[in-house]
Amino acid sequence: MSRVFHRTLVLLFLGMLMLGCSSSPENGPSQAVKDFYRHLNNENYRGAMSLYNAEARQVLEDPNTASAEGFAEWARVETKDGEVDEVRVLQEQADEASATVEYEVVYNDGTRAAHTVTLTLEDGAWKLGLIG
Repeated sequence: MSRVFHRTLVLLFLGMLMLGCSSSPENGPSQAVKDFYRHLNNENYRGAMSLYNAEARQVLEDPNTASAEGFAEWARVETKDGEVDEVRVLQEQADEASATVEYEVVYNDGTRAAHTVTLTLEDGAWKLGLIG
């Protein structure tokens, strides 16, 4: 085998190794939940909706459901009109394709709300199901 071939193999191996190590907790289910609330808090409802999984988006985009019209109102209530101070992750359980995140929303007035959400891995990104 030639030197060029060996170098190519080594570079390929190193590139694959770097890609494998690049999936950090910052891009995990907990971060998706935090990003979702950041979007909600900033009234970026399109950004928040993009973090829902396909099933949740289908429900919310269905013109025959009350959910389609009520999302912005729900978001205002959920964030107390943009008063989320922090989202604290209490527990995360994940496997290769799904995850459950228990978290607490802390508001500027010191009150808190606990939630649990199920996420799915879609197209390489964690996406939230509907939050009850």
